[in-house]
Amino acid sequence: MTTPVFALWGVAFTAVLASVVRDLRDRIIPNVLVLVVCAAGVAMQIFNEGWSVWYVLLAAAVVYLCSAALAYWGFIGGGDAKLIIASSLLVPPGQVVALMLSIALAGGLLSCFYLAAKAVLARSALAEMQGDGGMTEGAPISTFLRTEANRILAGEPMPYAVAIFGGLAFHFVVEVI
Repeated sequence: MTTPVFALWGVAFTAVLASVVRDLRDRIIPNVLVLVVCAAGVAMQIFNEGWSVWYVLLAAAVVYLCSAALAYWGFIGGGDAKLIIASSLLVPPGQVVALMLSIALAGGLLSCFYLAAKAVLARSALAEMQGDGGMTEGAPISTFLRTEANRILAGEPMPYAVAIFGGLAFHFVVEVI
């Protein structure tokens, strides 16, 4: 891997990590971060093999159609769909399916975590209502964890940027390094 490509991976990972932070905090993925990932992906393809950019864009168009359909039907958020499409530009066309599977598996693990957390939190809330010594208002818990616990109990969407980052990291370690 050449130095410019390695640096572009760093830029892309930084933008996706910033997306994770923002998605966890506000459940929003800013467009500027998606554009940074897109630009890094296209630049990577130009540095690797300039002619393959067209194949990467074709693969991204297929990912776009699938992601747009999932977002339209409400299975994923619009920001998540955009970040997935941008992430598909980071890998050669032959690795897009592997990347999408990595992201899907990371999403499955994240879903399992959120389902388990919901069960534990629901049990804890039931115990608190029954007076069995659940978490009290004065317990030392961070604002983030309390907010996330409330989101989980309310059934709000999970921050899928975490799964996208996990899938990208796994793919990077397995395929790129």
